[in-house]
Amino acid sequence: MWDTFSLKARLVLNRAVYAAHTSGDGFVTPEHLLQGLLLDSRSAAAELLRRANVAASDLGKDLPLAPVTAGAVEEADSPKLSLSVAASDAIQHAYREAEGLHDKDFIGTDHLLLGLMALADESLATRFARAGLRHDALRVLAATIRQERQATGRAGIYGDMATPEPFQAQSGIHWARFTERGRRALIEAQQYATVRGENFVRPEHLLLAILAQDEGMAHRLLETAGSVPGEIATHLDSILTPGPGRDDRPMRLDETTTRVLQLALDEAEGVGNTFIGPEHLLIGIVVLGSGPSGIVLREFGPSRDVVRQSFDTLRSLPPPAIENAVTASSGGAVLQQAHTPGTSLPDLKPDPAVQRFRFIFWLAFVGMLLFFLRGCH
Repeated sequence: MWDTFSLKARLVLNRAVYAAHTSGDGFVTPEHLLQGLLLDSRSAAAELLRRANVAASDLGKDLPLAPVTAGAVEEADSPKLSLSVAASDAIQHAYREAEGLHDKDFIGTDHLLLGLMALADESLATRFARAGLRHDALRVLAATIRQERQATGRAGIYGDMATPEPFQAQSGIHWARFTERGRRALIEAQQYATVRGENFVRPEHLLLAILAQDEGMAHRLLETAGSVPGEIATHLDSILTPGPGRDDRPMRLDETTTRVLQLALDEAEGVGNTFIGPEHLLIGIVVLGSGPSGIVLREFGPSRDVVRQSFDTLRSLPPPAIENAVTASSGGAVLQQAHTPGTSLPDLKPDPAVQRFRFIFWLAFVGMLLFFLRGCH
């Protein structure tokens, strides 16, 4: 079931579970889902709100929930909580919204937002109405955005799309082999290439996407090696030139990027990791050392020997020691391990007791209805 959710939608669910856990709630509610949606400013839902001239801060104002940071749960083990009946209904509505927008192969954050609006929830309805949002108008706007992006060859929005086929087809590496952060780096590399008018994802696009993740093992790896991620990103961005312009074909990987993915897989398997994260992709880029990314890394980044030594150092430390070795700013509560090989989705399912209550209620209702009809005759 959860395989159909986009990367961004999965992160929303992880954040919602974490928000419920932090608030001391026993179930994930629609309010937790809304909080998870509003935490991400680079998603299809965020784009939808921007086009509707609604600020996420206004929509989320006075949500009675504990504060949660966007990066706090993306590489952490989420607690296992059940969905409330209303949250389960919201996700079912999201499926129907996706079908209505002809997105039958995935569920994105825009579908989740529309699913929340479709709920008969008085509190949420008041919140949406106060922000000037109408369900039918927002659905039309979502369809318009999809058509615009498809016309320019960009069906996905910040990773809110189905699994990108070029990565798997060209590299031979199954999408499931990448961690959530690894997938996000690959998807955002595609966005970087698109914005620059390129028809191929190159190592420099992938490196920029990795450097844009201001938390995680790849950043700690660079800092431990004595490099400054922001400095590398600035110099790399300054030497890149615009591409020839997007053609009508889907985005592809160039040969060097395919090689980087293979090197990343070798690095992960070489240290006994099942999954490929941004840190393995970074090492692959450093080892390959070609193109603009190679030029910048040779001047401002670590050598292949230094990056591997730093990786070994970080891997040898227990999680608390890693957090003390390189301090990452979190802006709030952090639930993060040194390296989580593959973030599994929380075990989200309707609570069995609630399901039994719903069944008994409807059974009693049908019995009363039949009794009433019999009395009428």
